[in-house]
Amino acid sequence: MSNNQIILGIDCSTFAIAIATMDPNRAFTTFLLSSTDKNWNNRYFDLYLQFDKFLQKKYIFINTHKKKIKAIFIEEIPFVHNRQNFSKLTKVVGMCELVCFQYSLPYFLVNNKSWKLSVIGDGSASKFAIKEFSREFFGDTIETLSQDEVDALCISYHGLLSLNSSS
Repeated sequence: MSNNQIILGIDCSTFAIAIATMDPNRAFTTFLLSSTDKNWNNRYFDLYLQFDKFLQKKYIFINTHKKKIKAIFIEEIPFVHNRQNFSKLTKVVGMCELVCFQYSLPYFLVNNKSWKLSVIGDGSASKFAIKEFSREFFGDTIETLSQDEVDALCISYHGLLSLNSSS
């Protein structure tokens, strides 16, 4: 993987899409696309428009450097108790897949236990353990990030590890 390429890690919720970019040197940036509209259909469409706009150029400017997207790793839908939330989350993840497909960007779905195991060493790591690992590994700059952004960051690192082990 070249230095002008990045991996994207994505963690979806029914209100936001957290995105973390990571280059081969583990330099990262995070983005949070969100909607607070109370109406689900409006919120879903708003997230779609934001994600579509985010990916349509197939590259991202980070500190004035143009970085091409090498691959996108999207967290699969975790176990959700609430059927309505499960249905909405399924739609958001599916929409992310569709937008990636629309722009011919390679993407992979990743199970939350898989990325936690490969990055943290514990497939059942708690939110606290993920935040602690991230603080130690990525530094104190993660303190300002939401839990979804921290998860996306770890997912992008999982993607980087996956691509490096396959080459």
